[in-house]
Amino acid sequence: MTLMTTSKRGMTAIEILITLTITLLLLTSVGPKLNHWMNRVLLDHEIKRFYQLFRQARHSAITSRKNVVICSLDSTQNCHKTLNQSMTIFQDNDNNHRYTSTDTIIQRPTLSEHFASQYPRQRIRFNSSGQAYGYNGTFVICYRKILSRALVISGTGRIRMAHDRNNDGLSENTRGKNLSC
Repeated sequence: MTLMTTSKRGMTAIEILITLTITLLLLTSVGPKLNHWMNRVLLDHEIKRFYQLFRQARHSAITSRKNVVICSLDSTQNCHKTLNQSMTIFQDNDNNHRYTSTDTIIQRPTLSEHFASQYPRQRIRFNSSGQAYGYNGTFVICYRKILSRALVISGTGRIRMAHDRNNDGLSENTRGKNLSC
């Protein structure tokens, strides 16, 4: 004669409470870091997108041998005082620093939601040699005013990423001061 034992596998209420408590503790400690990391990834993607757009604009100026302008247009098709959420990249065929029917639109990029930009000049302009003399500066993109990345556009037209040397989520200028919008 053999005895059959039946074993029931399950969790007791105490085991479930302990598991839930540990899970909640892990989520509360990892959650903010994960959120910050995701915000940084979004911002990095946006700044790299504009890096490519600006490089493309410079390349277009060199290959077409025409000035290429990046600016935000107002209702009269003049470059607005500041670069804002939507911009226009156009080949300035008549060289009047504003968009007219004779000019060729290259692209109309917009900043994604929750992003803002800042640039010290009314426009970025690359001449037929790819130079940006007189239009150089630091283009800053901020995510919800808590993180920033920047592109530095030199007078020679060279475009480079600004650094975040102290890893606080904000790019710094050459003097180490945080760049923000």
